[in-house]
Amino acid sequence: MKVYVTYDVSGKHPEVKEGMQQRGYKDRWQANDETYHLPNTCLWKSNVSSLEREVADLEDIVNEINVGLPVHERVQIKRCIVLMASPWAGITGSDERP
Repeated sequence: MKVYVTYDVSGKHPEVKEGMQQRGYKDRWQANDETYHLPNTCLWKSNVSSLEREVADLEDIVNEINVGLPVHERVQIKRCIVLMASPWAGITGSDERP
C-alpha cells in the first residue's frame, strides 16, 4: 500500500525531512506524465505494510536528531497522521518552497 504522511515538528524540519527521505519517503510522485509536489511537511511512501510503522519512523528520526541536544533544543512532534494514499486527486504544484 502507498501512504501519505503529514506532520508538524517544533524545529529542525530540514533534518527531519532528510531523515525520512533516507528511509524511502518522497516529497513528490509521478502520475499521468506529471510530477506532483507535496506540501512542505508531507511525504509519501510505497510498499508499506503498517500505518503504525510510518509513525514509528518519524519518532525514530526525531529521537536520532535529539541525541546530545540540550532539552530546550530538542525537537518535538506536534502532529502526525498517516493515511492510505489511494485514491487521490491533486494539483501538480512546483518544487519551490515558501
